Amino acid sequence: MKKALLTLLIFVLSACSAWPASAEDDALAVFEKLQRRIEKVAKDITPSVVYIEAVQKHQNRKSIVSGSGIIADAEGHIFTNEHVVESALKVTVTVPGIKEPFPARVVGTDKQTDLAVLQIQPNSHTIKPARFGSAEKLVVGQWVLAVGNPFGFDNSVSFGIVQAKGRNLQFRGLINEFVQTDALIDQGSSGGPLVNLKGEVVGVNSIAAGRGIGFTIPIETALKVKENLMASGQIERAWLGITFQPLSRQLARYWGMATQGGAIVSAVLDGSPAEKGGLKAGDIIIEIEGTEVDVPDEGEASSLSRLVAGFAVGEKIKVKVLRDLKPETLTLTLEAQPAIDTPERESDWGFGYQDITTGRQLNSRLESRVGAYVSFVERGTPADESGMEIGDIIVSIEGQGVTGADDLEKALEKGAERERVLLTVQRGKDIRFHLLERLRSAPAE
Repeated sequence: MKKALLTLLIFVLSACSAWPASAEDDALAVFEKLQRRIEKVAKDITPSVVYIEAVQKHQNRKSIVSGSGIIADAEGHIFTNEHVVESALKVTVTVPGIKEPFPARVVGTDKQTDLAVLQIQPNSHTIKPARFGSAEKLVVGQWVLAVGNPFGFDNSVSFGIVQAKGRNLQFRGLINEFVQTDALIDQGSSGGPLVNLKGEVVGVNSIAAGRGIGFTIPIETALKVKENLMASGQIERAWLGITFQPLSRQLARYWGMATQGGAIVSAVLDGSPAEKGGLKAGDIIIEIEGTEVDVPDEGEASSLSRLVAGFAVGEKIKVKVLRDLKPETLTLTLEAQPAIDTPERESDWGFGYQDITTGRQLNSRLESRVGAYVSFVERGTPADESGMEIGDIIVSIEGQGVTGADDLEKALEKGAERERVLLTVQRGKDIRFHLLERLRSAPAE
């Protein structure tokens, strides 16, 4: 986008020499007006963007994770990302114009949307809440600003466009429909706002996927999560209790289906709402409460989870399926989704791990619960140097199979004196090998 703007500017300025003086003045006035608008929006929003530090402890080491946040109201509630404050021992918030940082309370977090709500006590200080707009009203190509604290540089502003809407990032286990933008979202900018040219916050910046590609959580999602977290401190979502695969267009044509949409039930979990309601493996879900289900590929997989999560726990829903290509309607009573996380364990190689719960399996769409889930990777450690990532599944260590966290813990204890260890890891459908080697201090001179 920036190249496009630069090209347009050069074209306009080059063409000015052939225009009458009045036309040249009009063209330059357009750019000056745009620049003044950007300057005003940046000036108005930066007092509402805070710097966040979270102290995390792994084994005997403490590390500091930094990020950004958005002042949501005059009571001191602040939006940020769940991954910024995950497992934090202490969180502080620095507000622009106020020298001393505030201690912050974590009101609640929601891993499935990567959102967290904090609260500070401003006391006698005046804080400026942001104004909120609508991500739903954004259009592709619309100009936006991203504001944050990349690499600790406070209140940095970048300018770009909305590249796309409704993006799914199922590989992260997230159920959001993200806004994609080329406004820069660098390390430390997570939790900062995406702002339209009216100065309204339209999203909470979350993930950078490379230079010029960032993903933002729609502000409507953030406001709804905030409401629920303030009410109960947690998010309770409904679930079906199935694993499923996309119904590709090719499969639909092969079976001669009149409809081109749906999701194929791969497995039904014992004791789940799906089992109790009569759903079976091989059924094709084509409609839920009158809403068509269309999962043509893995990129749209989270749309079904998001649809179900929109209903209340305890609610009865009508699910229309094709069974042996014949339509049937089932009634399911929704239940609360089981917990995703289990107690986290730590290794002195610089990573944390957990058992794979039923909730984790469904949320991350894992084929089985065999292995240990990598829950964090500390920067600068052997795990980090080897290329391990959060979400990896450790399936063996030194050739010995790992069925769960207990197996991995025993194997790590047994090889505690090793200088290196080889892990076999599943990442998506790929199997990868990671050699972790102890980091040696440089010899004293």
